[in-house]
Amino acid sequence: MYWSASQAVDGDANQWAPGSAINVFVLRFADVLLMAAETEAQLGNLDQAEVYVNRVRNRMALHPEAWVYAYNDDTDPSAGFSGTHAANYKISPYPDGALPARIMR
Repeated sequence: MYWSASQAVDGDANQWAPGSAINVFVLRFADVLLMAAETEAQLGNLDQAEVYVNRVRNRMALHPEAWVYAYNDDTDPSAGFSGTHAANYKISPYPDGALPARIMR
């Protein structure tokens, strides 16, 4: 990734190291929500932590195409992915009050 002003110098012509040394941090919204949930849990606001965790779980449950798929051939990853999920995913939101109960056990 490079700035358009430096495209001539840092552009794709340099095939061994395209881009620039400018680091760009990518932070997913799910990561932000889970950090907020952890903060709320540390502060003792477990109901709010559950709200944040459930937002992530709900979104993931609605998008099974984003789940991890198994390889067609475990010995040869270049064989591509199968249509089978890599695990037996059961993603759903926690019922109200379940997260505080899980943490307090």
